[in-house]
Amino acid sequence: MKDTINRLKYFQKKSGFSETNYLRDKNWMSSEYWRYRIYRPIIKLRFKSFRKKNNPSPWISPPATLFFDEWLDKDKVGAEFGSGISTIFFAARTKAMVCIEHYEPWYKKVTDLFKEKGITNIDYRFIEVDKNNKNKALTPQLENYLKQECAANIMWDFQNYFESLADFEDEHFDFILVDGRARPECVLYSIDKLKSGGLMVLDNSERKRYSIVFEILGAWDNYTTSNGLTDTTFWIKP
Repeated sequence: MKDTINRLKYFQKKSGFSETNYLRDKNWMSSEYWRYRIYRPIIKLRFKSFRKKNNPSPWISPPATLFFDEWLDKDKVGAEFGSGISTIFFAARTKAMVCIEHYEPWYKKVTDLFKEKGITNIDYRFIEVDKNNKNKALTPQLENYLKQECAANIMWDFQNYFESLADFEDEHFDFILVDGRARPECVLYSIDKLKSGGLMVLDNSERKRYSIVFEILGAWDNYTTSNGLTDTTFWIKP
């Protein structure tokens, strides 16, 4: 576990991007907000350059991309909530991937891209949003981590989506990347599907709604990588 954290720290430094996230809420009286306004276009330009140089590159932090490029191998099996260029990146470096997508036009476009590139090691699943889902009670899986009063905050429209790994055996995946919709729900519902020593990865982890993941996985070793504007956090399952 320490080796994984040390490699993440190494790639954070190697990437040349700031470990500090400069994103701030709008406040014209704040010097930190002005610093963010000045740094933002520079960081975006550097990030664009990084992705062009490392094409295809996932929309995660540069240190996270560099880490995955070293860590992945053809024995590893991963899952990804969300799909696109990142899926092509992971498919080239893993034995197999399961990818979950909720937006059908994008699903069809990415399916055509997989066919065009001859990618065959992806179990690509379209999970339709169920806007008529009336469930308001925590499922047994979520009850392991949440109090019943949290049920009102669950994105129940995406229940089929965040439960989409249910048909896999526990401890099946070497890593799970959560970069789609209903992210806290996807993390919590997928914990049992991750191997001991496996990586749970949450992109845009700086967002306030995702703070509950830090609370629930507080006992797991973790490290947050950044490009200075958005974060990608890695947790190592005990």
